[in-house]
Amino acid sequence: MAWLSRILAPVAFSPRCRGAVQYAETLACHFHSELILLHVVTPPLGIYTTPEATAYSTAAELTQERLEQRKGELAAYWEDQCPDIPLTQEIVEGDPAREIVDCAAPIAST
Repeated sequence: MAWLSRILAPVAFSPRCRGAVQYAETLACHFHSELILLHVVTPPLGIYTTPEATAYSTAAELTQERLEQRKGELAAYWEDQCPDIPLTQEIVEGDPAREIVDCAAPIAST
């Protein structure tokens, strides 16, 4: 069986994603790998496209609030099945597909 040094698990906070993260945790524990949980916050298309957005004066403020909210959610997402594995939690802003590929590129090269 191949040895995995790092495992990237993109997190979308869906029920299927929860199962995928549990599987990634199991793999990381088995291989003693680093587990990277990544969530991507999509920037708002327009600052006033949703009713709650009217509480913010800029799109940057709305995005920053979303980033902070997701940090707490991501911290609670990991079940800590294997406390000995290194865990990295990343929250970034951008296009989810692009950000996941960019995060995975250094992982794939090791």
